[in-house]
Amino acid sequence: MFDTVRPPITPELLDTLAQEIEATGVTEKSAEALARRASVGYLYDGVYRLFSQDVHASLRALEQYLILNEAREIRGLAWGPETEEVQAELTVAPRVMILGFMAINKLFDLNLDAALKRFDEELRCLENPPGATTSPQTP
Repeated sequence: MFDTVRPPITPELLDTLAQEIEATGVTEKSAEALARRASVGYLYDGVYRLFSQDVHASLRALEQYLILNEAREIRGLAWGPETEEVQAELTVAPRVMILGFMAINKLFDLNLDAALKRFDEELRCLENPPGATTSPQTP
């Protein structure tokens, strides 16, 4: 299906791309640098760092998966996927998408304010369901 859209990766294609990158002066940017350039550094500082801790393993990230006894000695590792209290993880992607669409709407004057506001309101209802004891913070 994608063969007509994306050419096969060949050594010649890679050489051509490398030459184009060198000719245009494109440089590798970190996620943090790109977020700051797009004026969404707050998303990097909060959401990205928070949710990338588990991907970039560290002692602090792994600590939550330890099974400890009463003496706080390690007795095991909870290794399965987390299935409880995942509301923030499931709503952050559409939140970032809506913020991105809002920026695109503004940049290209697409006149989608009403539709994006409706999406934003619907997502806020999902983020803060009736009867919830806590509500995640949304930008």
